[in-house]
Amino acid sequence: MPFRYIVALVIAGLTLVGCDRSGQPAADAQKPNIILLLVDDLRWDELGYSGSPAPTPNIDSFAQRGARFDNAYVTSSLCSPSRASFLTGTYAHTHGVVGNLADLDPVRTPTIAALLREHGYRTAMIGKWHMGVDGRPRPGFDVWYSMAGQGTYADPVFNDNGRRVKVEGYNTDIITARAIEFMQENDQPFYLHLSYKSVHQPLQPAPRHENTLSRETFRGLARGNADIDKDSVRALRAETLRAVDDSVGAIMSHLEAAGKQGETVVVFTSDNGYLLGEHGRGDKRLFYEESIRVPWLVHYPALITPGTVRSEAVLNVDFLPSMLDIAGVEVPPHVQGRSFVPLFTGADAGWRTHWVYEYFNEAEFMHLPTHLAVVDGRYKYVTFPEGPGLFHHFTGEDLLYDLQQDPYELHNIASAPDQAQRIAVMNERLREFARETQLRFFDLDPGFVNRRIQELADEKKGLRWFREGMAKTYPEGFPGWEPPPRREMQ
Repeated sequence: MPFRYIVALVIAGLTLVGCDRSGQPAADAQKPNIILLLVDDLRWDELGYSGSPAPTPNIDSFAQRGARFDNAYVTSSLCSPSRASFLTGTYAHTHGVVGNLADLDPVRTPTIAALLREHGYRTAMIGKWHMGVDGRPRPGFDVWYSMAGQGTYADPVFNDNGRRVKVEGYNTDIITARAIEFMQENDQPFYLHLSYKSVHQPLQPAPRHENTLSRETFRGLARGNADIDKDSVRALRAETLRAVDDSVGAIMSHLEAAGKQGETVVVFTSDNGYLLGEHGRGDKRLFYEESIRVPWLVHYPALITPGTVRSEAVLNVDFLPSMLDIAGVEVPPHVQGRSFVPLFTGADAGWRTHWVYEYFNEAEFMHLPTHLAVVDGRYKYVTFPEGPGLFHHFTGEDLLYDLQQDPYELHNIASAPDQAQRIAVMNERLREFARETQLRFFDLDPGFVNRRIQELADEKKGLRWFREGMAKTYPEGFPGWEPPPRREMQ
């Protein structure tokens, strides 16, 4: 079927009957197809099924027909580190993509695509890559159709297996159409990594969805102590998300029409959440629930009873081992996540009682400090091993929140005498995790932060935005640091 016609069907929201070349089940019924639908910056509470006024009928139907994990998290709330964790099943400090400027090294940690390809899968990466901006083949993928960095919503440019192509139309519709085209081309089991730009800023809905939602509908949805007016942003995000909802409907309709829905695992989730005014922030990165919690839906009729809802904490590092488990592929010993497949049948299988979050200071956002957190369901303990950084919210002292009594994380109880033992236990859990995974961010000398800032300042001295950003963040200067002389951007 011509590519432009598929795009038109996606836009129209039509059931793609008869799109598959054969309409027959995959040749190897023991190897299910696997699709990851990865949205960008989407919070868990921005969908219809989670209580949002956003119209997401296809995603809501997806949730009803599969399994819903209501406590899903990313181990680092930032685009590139989180995406690399999905692909490798490891934490950022293990796979090495600790910021948005780092490349993914496939030798250091093989991707799920490479592991599945070794077992007869055809693999495709379509959409946002954002783990390096070069045109090299995406590791482990037979087909790649990706953007450099964020790309654009309108008339985007893609790297089509090494060839630069500009395509007219709306980004979400285009990559969904390319995904359907890829599925049509395959008679063997496939892994499809479908990664959307939506709902990353700058927000831009598809033309058919512009100005379709009232800003008043989203008023008063901020959680806790939000002091930034984000009502209009919430509505614009919902309008931008509508094309993703259309795409979910198109993907599922294609699978059904092709007779492949019963033999295909589809996971819908996001690379991270987003703060929409909470804690005075309009960003991700930080340890707060709004930033690290994501939607997590799984559709696989062979194993899942429709309407399944689980409360266990699942993580982005669990994606790889879970999909390998379903595919019957041995999970490599270096993988740090675990398979959530046993949860489909109701067993907790000795599931994790706590988990660790990590964020590493970035050159572009050096005011946000490196921090590590341990979460055990009710309590969240946060520590800053490199000191407070430049963000005025933090002093460098440990934080402890009771998520049951204080779900918006407004009251730090770390200094309460009756919490000393709890902090000691959670700190030891963090150190145990650090020892097991070779995370070396403890007991740093006091001059570390000053030296790091000076080094980063030297590296960025030719960038005007760096100097101006530092001046705004810390107008009186940071002790021991002098801004470099002004130079025009080269």
